[in-house]
Amino acid sequence: MYIGRCTRSRAQAVCLLILIALWLACSGEECPLAPRRPGTLHVRADGGGEYVTIHDAVDDAVNGDVIELADGRYSGAGNRDIDFSGKAITVRSASARARACTLDCEGSETEPHRAFHFHSGEDSCSLVEYLTITNGWVSTFGGGILCEHESSPTLRGLVFTGCYAGHHGGGLCAKGDSRSVVAECSFIDNVACGGGGMTCYGAMTRVLECDFRDNLAGLGGGLEVYLPGQGQASITGCDFETNVGNSGGAMFFQEVECTVTDCSSIRNRGCFGGAVFCHEASPVFLRCVSYADTADRGSAMHCQTNCDPRLVSCTFSHGYGTYDGSLVHVTDNSNPVLENCILAFCANGKAVDCTSEDSAPTFRCSDIYANEWGDWTDTIADQLGVEGNISVDPLFCDPDAGDLRLQPASPCSGDSSGCGRMGALPVGCARAAPADTGPRTPRRMPM
Repeated sequence: MYIGRCTRSRAQAVCLLILIALWLACSGEECPLAPRRPGTLHVRADGGGEYVTIHDAVDDAVNGDVIELADGRYSGAGNRDIDFSGKAITVRSASARARACTLDCEGSETEPHRAFHFHSGEDSCSLVEYLTITNGWVSTFGGGILCEHESSPTLRGLVFTGCYAGHHGGGLCAKGDSRSVVAECSFIDNVACGGGGMTCYGAMTRVLECDFRDNLAGLGGGLEVYLPGQGQASITGCDFETNVGNSGGAMFFQEVECTVTDCSSIRNRGCFGGAVFCHEASPVFLRCVSYADTADRGSAMHCQTNCDPRLVSCTFSHGYGTYDGSLVHVTDNSNPVLENCILAFCANGKAVDCTSEDSAPTFRCSDIYANEWGDWTDTIADQLGVEGNISVDPLFCDPDAGDLRLQPASPCSGDSSGCGRMGALPVGCARAAPADTGPRTPRRMPM
């Protein structure tokens, strides 16, 4: 019994000595600490916050952290070329006012910089919100933000302005199987070879309620979507205004089967397709508007080379053709289908122009009216009076001002047409009238 008690006492003493040794060894800075709980990290533009730069805060952040930026203008090393390194964190303005919180990349040909680069498999739990990103400049992809290598962050409430990309995506480029969600963003005055505002290049991106204005590109002044052999992208509730692109003033689509819903194109300009250019693509357009867009061919849409889009309940009006113009130009084995659509008031052009014998647009329950060079002409002449197709004044509320809603007496209203409502916008001209369950009136539609 005595020997047993002695053994236990000796063992307890050894354990105590071990604990003391561990405590002494871990008293220095090199001792690993237990992971802290997620919290909110603060950065100020003058460097006087909890962290000197955004980069410092991102480096110290753990999954679940929110990095809040005080209002101001952030620039210089540490406030650009930011890499999340796969972390599920949020970077946002503390005030949720994008215009008050700016990341100035100060990029140039000699010193290229962008704001963020996602390339480590980030998912939707990595967020950037409510910031203005300006003066990004890169010779490749994504002047403001680049998402690649299956990185799919959520980008919300951002303003991209004055950014440049030598290849694709002046403001933003999502490529390499990215599935990013881009919501409530504005793309203003950006430049690229393709996608002046934004490019989806092999990326199944969702673009929601975004504005594209005054962007410039060779392919898709506002937006470029190119998905060879990939799944679908979706563009919903977006407005395109005064963008310029050689092929597609507002939008460019190639090798894609995306959906475009409740979008408007206003006063965009292109050589081929003032609003939309399609090449070997079959996008679906639902309740979309083209108003006062301009192009040499196809002020609203240019379909080229095995292009078979489907347009349902769309309104194309007041387009202008600068050379042998039309609202819709079709060539090279392209066969669009238009259902419940209105094509009206094209200046210096006709409604539809087919310049190859192997192209045959199909219309159902559609109204083509008052286009300067003809309505149901040439290859579509035999479709008037068939399948519910008509040629009568659609009675827009105020077409000269761009209000393309339908008067109650419109022959395109659901009650009058026998086909259901034609066109993209609802019936009713009163400003105070509540919206029906149909598409919204575009946010910047001139009234």
